[in-house]
Amino acid sequence: MSRRLIIVNTYYQLIVAIQMKCTIFCDDEVVLLLSNHSNNAEEVYKRIKAIGIFDESYFIQSKGFLDEITIKNHIQDLYDFSFKVKNRFSFYLKDVNNLYFDEILTYNFARDIIGLFSTLYEFNNNLLLSIFEEGILSYNFSFDEGISFKMIKALRWLLGKKNAVNTIKYFYCFYHDFYKGNLITAIIPSVKKDSKCVSAIKEIFEFNMNENYKQKFIYFTSVYDFEGGEPIGEFKIVKKVQEIVGKDNLLIKVHPRDCRDVYNKSFFNVDSNSDVPWEVIQLSMDFSEKVFLTTTSGSVLAGSLLVDKPVQIYYLYKLCSFEKNTNAYKSVQTIKKLINDDKMCELFKNVRVIESLEELSYENSR
Repeated sequence: MSRRLIIVNTYYQLIVAIQMKCTIFCDDEVVLLLSNHSNNAEEVYKRIKAIGIFDESYFIQSKGFLDEITIKNHIQDLYDFSFKVKNRFSFYLKDVNNLYFDEILTYNFARDIIGLFSTLYEFNNNLLLSIFEEGILSYNFSFDEGISFKMIKALRWLLGKKNAVNTIKYFYCFYHDFYKGNLITAIIPSVKKDSKCVSAIKEIFEFNMNENYKQKFIYFTSVYDFEGGEPIGEFKIVKKVQEIVGKDNLLIKVHPRDCRDVYNKSFFNVDSNSDVPWEVIQLSMDFSEKVFLTTTSGSVLAGSLLVDKPVQIYYLYKLCSFEKNTNAYKSVQTIKKLINDDKMCELFKNVRVIESLEELSYENSR
C-alpha cells in the first residue's frame, strides 16, 4: 500500500482526485489538500470530510500566496528548500501528522510544490512527484524552470539531494493517446454515471436538480476578462449573443473563479448551479438537444467526453481579442490543436468554431 498526497486547486482537479481514489488508488492511503482557489471551497471541503472519501482531507488557504514573490522570498527559498525541513509553504502540512509519502500528485506545478517536495523529501528520499490532468486542454503542459529554480536545483544537487523536477515520472490522464510529452502516462479509468465517484461528487457539491435547463443555449464563461492579461471582451460578446438568441433562450454558466457578479447585475439568466463543476451536472442530465457556447472553456469538451449523447458546441474565440492575454492565447492555441487533431476528430465532430454571431441566428431558428 502506498501513501499519496494530492494537491487540488480547482473543482475539476477534485473530480479527478476522487476518481483516482475510487479506482487506481482504491487500496492506497490518499491524503487530500484542497485550496481556497474556487468559490465556496471551504463548504465543499466540509462535505468531503463528512463523507470520508479520502483517508485524510485538509483545507489550505493558499490563494494569492504566489502572486508576489520578492527578492527576499527568492533568497529565503533558496536557503530553506536546500538546507531546512520547513519553509514558508510548510503551513500546507501543519495538520498532517504523518509526513511520510510515496508520491505527490499535482497539476499546478509552481514554487509551493517545490517547497512541499523539499519538506517531504526529508521523510522519504524516494519520494516521487507526478502530474495529473486538468481537462483535455491541459495535456500540453510544460515546466518553466527560471533562474531561481535552477539555483535551487544546483544547490540541492551539491548537497546530494534529489530535485523535484527530476523525480517527475508519471502523467495521470484519461486520454493517453493525446498526450505527446515525455512522461509515462498512467491511465485513469473513465467516469461512469452510476459510479462511486459520481455519487460522491453529487453529494459533495449538493447538486440542485431544481434547475430545469429549459434554455436551448448555455454559455460557459471564462476567466479571461479578469485574469491572464488584458480583458478579451467576453462580456460584450455574451450581451450580443443574448440579443440574437433572446434572453429567455440563453443561460449563463458562470466560471467558479468569477466573483464579479456582473451577469446577475446585468439581469442575465444565470445557472443556480454555477458553483457546481459542469462535469457533475452533465453526468446527471441529458443535454443532447442543447447548444453549448463558450470562448475558451475546456469544461464543455471534458463534460461531453464523459457522456454517451453528443452535444453541439460552438467556440466564439474568433470574436474576442485574446492576443494581449497570455493565458487566453495559450488556451485558444490548445483548443485549435485539440479539435484539429486527427486522433480526436471523431470525438469532437460536433464542435464548431464560428466566424460571426450571424451563425447563431440560423441555429436559433432551427
